[in-house]
Formats: sequence, C-alpha cells, structure tokens
Amino acid sequence: MLSDDCGAFFSFLATPLWMLSGNKKPLSWVPAAGVGEQDIIDAKRFGEAICHRLETNPEPIQQSMLSNLSAVKINEKLIASEKMANHSFGIWSKILRKLGPQQSKRRALGLLVYVTFLILLILTVVPISALLKKLISPLTRNKIIAQKKYYAEPSGE
Repeated sequence: MLSDDCGAFFSFLATPLWMLSGNKKPLSWVPAAGVGEQDIIDAKRFGEAICHRLETNPEPIQQSMLSNLSAVKINEKLIASEKMANHSFGIWSKILRKLGPQQSKRRALGLLVYVTFLILLILTVVPISALLKKLISPLTRNKIIAQKKYYAEPSGE
C-alpha cells in the first residue's frame, strides 16, 4: 500500500507546503510529505505478480492479480473525503488547463487561487465534515461497511 508517510493530520499541512515550495520537507517540525522511498521500492511486488501472471497464463484476466499482496488498506473514515477531493481535483484541473499553458501567468494565478482554496477547505470544510460524519456514523454504518468492502475488493484486504 502506498500512502503518505506523515499521516492524515500532518498530510493536510505537509502536502500544501510541498506544493508551494517544491520541497517535501520545507519545515523541520513538519514530517516529509509523500510516499516513502522504501514503500516505492516494495511496490515492486505488484509488478512481479502481474508479470508472473501474464507470463504463465495466456487466458484473459478474470480476477485480481493483487490478492494477498496488501495492495490496499481502506480507511473508512476517509472514503467520503477522498471522493469529494477526487471530484474537486477533476474540476480544478480542467479550470487550470483552460487558463493557459503550464508556465503562463494566468495559469500561475489560477494555481495560486486553487492552493488558497485548498488550504481554506482543509482548515474549514474538512474538520466540519469530519465532525458531521462522526455524528451520523451510527446511521451510515452499513453503507460505510459496503463501501469499504467495495474499495478493498481488488486486493481482498
């Protein structure tokens, strides 16, 4: 499983700092953002499993090739946030592309607006939604269990 090594709380701080500075660890008291080197090296097991399956079995693939490889670990507390973030990133990427080429001033200004939006979102909407999710969790328990099972399916977590 590849995930940010600094944990969910610090990730909200470390990732925007990384985006703004280009440095994974711009401040000494903030853990480095991003996936750790050892995790990247260990991900080789996925490629080896896929290669082995493709070399030894010419039949069409009918089931996951990543079962029992710890390919995913689902944190059910983050499912809703991740879905919203994915949707938001898609919208913002389209906006930024329409503003101009990568090095244009309009795109840089758009990126600054996006980073500001992201930081404000992290400081306001994320804590409020976490509190709301906690409050309604007894009512949504079965839905969350079903979502966790769905997202874990490829590796059989």
